[in-house]
Amino acid sequence: MRTWTELLQRIVQHGGLIGHDKGLSGCAAKVLCAAIGRRLQVIASWGDGWDHVSVTRVSDNRPPFWADMAWIKDLFFLPDEVAMQLHPASKNYVNNHPGCLHIWRPHDQDIPLPPTIMV
Repeated sequence: MRTWTELLQRIVQHGGLIGHDKGLSGCAAKVLCAAIGRRLQVIASWGDGWDHVSVTRVSDNRPPFWADMAWIKDLFFLPDEVAMQLHPASKNYVNNHPGCLHIWRPHDQDIPLPPTIMV
């Protein structure tokens, strides 16, 4: 995940920072997704061995679109970092907001990737 200083610079440059709050292991920001024209609320954390970004649309309770999530991934993570949206077993679901999606990246292991060519 990018450093907090770099994140702020990129958000201001590429999206427009609406407001933010930073703590020791995370931050919260409202950003304008400039390429798409939607306002997104983002909470990012980098503790307990994981980078984590949660994304909601400010306008309604609908989940962000794929383009929103891809834009946020590029904003928060380095180009060579693999991050994922994770679908755990149903018994492990956590749903604190019906329109929130998450991007995850573990600190201590690589995320396996599927084949690039499907047979």
